[in-house]
Amino acid sequence: MRSVHSFLILGAVASAAVVWVVPGCGSGTSGNCGTGNTFDCNNTPDTGDPGDGGTNDEVDLFGSDVSVDAAPPCQGIACNVVNCNNGNHTSISGTVYDPAGRNPLYNVYVYVPNADLLPIPSGPVCTSCQAPASGSPIVGVQTDAKGHFQLNDVPVGSSVPLVMQLGKFRKVIHIPTVNQCVDNPVGNRIADPKNNGYKIETITRMAKKQAESDPMDNIPKIAMSGGSCDALECLVRKIGIDDTEFTKTTGRVHLFAGHGGGTASYSTDAYTTLWNSKTELSKYDIVMNSCECGPDDRMNDQATIKAYVDGGGRFFGTHFHYNWFAQPGPPGNEWQSTADWLVGGVQPSAPWYINTTFPKGASFDQWIQNITSKAIDPMAVPPPKGQITLTYSNNDVNKVKGTTLPWIYYGDSNVKTGNYGTAYLSFNTPVKNTPDKQCGRAVFSDLHVSNGGGGQFPSECSFGGDILTQQEAALEFLFFDLSSCVGDETKPPPPPPPN
Repeated sequence: MRSVHSFLILGAVASAAVVWVVPGCGSGTSGNCGTGNTFDCNNTPDTGDPGDGGTNDEVDLFGSDVSVDAAPPCQGIACNVVNCNNGNHTSISGTVYDPAGRNPLYNVYVYVPNADLLPIPSGPVCTSCQAPASGSPIVGVQTDAKGHFQLNDVPVGSSVPLVMQLGKFRKVIHIPTVNQCVDNPVGNRIADPKNNGYKIETITRMAKKQAESDPMDNIPKIAMSGGSCDALECLVRKIGIDDTEFTKTTGRVHLFAGHGGGTASYSTDAYTTLWNSKTELSKYDIVMNSCECGPDDRMNDQATIKAYVDGGGRFFGTHFHYNWFAQPGPPGNEWQSTADWLVGGVQPSAPWYINTTFPKGASFDQWIQNITSKAIDPMAVPPPKGQITLTYSNNDVNKVKGTTLPWIYYGDSNVKTGNYGTAYLSFNTPVKNTPDKQCGRAVFSDLHVSNGGGGQFPSECSFGGDILTQQEAALEFLFFDLSSCVGDETKPPPPPPPN
């Protein structure tokens, strides 16, 4: 059956201006002419009826014949979208979790594709969203601070595909049955006292492995430099990335032997083969550096790292890696000007505050409130609103400057006017560009995953078991934000554009 046009007529009868609004696939059951349709949909050619299959159908508008072209037929499962009565919708709802199925994720773009997905290539690209939403999305929505989503007006039928994407993280599932004109919840978490209060098996989680259950499942390619005073690699493992991905040959996480001792067991590749090589850096979507116990000289590698980030890369530095930002020389004052950088400040103490003055910061605060009593520890008590409980932080940054964002800070509770120190910050790059011309992101964290690192991976990650502290949970939220689309941080985060 033929799809149906909708018509909006503007202007007076004598000089009518006609705007044609083409919704795609008809009223009633998509791909069919539904009840209440005012047009002839019998596909029987006759001179006066629109929709009769002729090359130039005619519609009688206020006594005048207007010639129009037939709408193209709908394609794919978009033809299975139905229009429900009484304002009802066919919807899919659920909550998206991290790869471990433990913590809900904010700002995940969830959509139903109408075509084949495209592979996500590795390496930086200077676009705001480096992984567009391929597959001609029919409908899409971003998850809220509780990881929840609801997609309205989705196709009905069996094996309906659902894509969950955050930056270059992507997971594809197929919903066995979607019933029309009702909500179709997917995924759940079952109470299980023996497993930290819940069962972590859920289909609405991000991928643990590359191509885990679908060839289009994707994990960003991550380079990690080890350090003997922290173990960022254990955070990536705790959020659910499978141990098999921690290998250079076929995995998505490559561990480099960092400076500071105790890291030779990770890899025979030294950190210098990563930081000073544009060719090596170009292989990775994210570069993460664990604390090395000292502020090592970065003069020889700063220009290369800056070029990587300015070209769309994502860069994470912990504690003594402040020298990437604070040390004079290339990239010069551009990165130095992002904050008041200190050297060897006094270690701060509680309370620590979450910056809620920008949209993602407000969502971060809601996220911490939500997961503390549900996902980290069933016995935990959420911190006061606008605060977070940290177990270990340093003091290497005072106030931020320009468009740099302080995510976690301490001292004066008023981040806009007071004197404060910054425990976690981020800025988009190139720093000198306006938000619409930025494509990279750099972050600095004075928060550690642990007080040590450098043992044999993965046995070194046995501390704390699988339960995340608030500090580690904060780093998880900020890690996923690091990989997300770059945009104007004074506004809610943008979804990835269609491919």
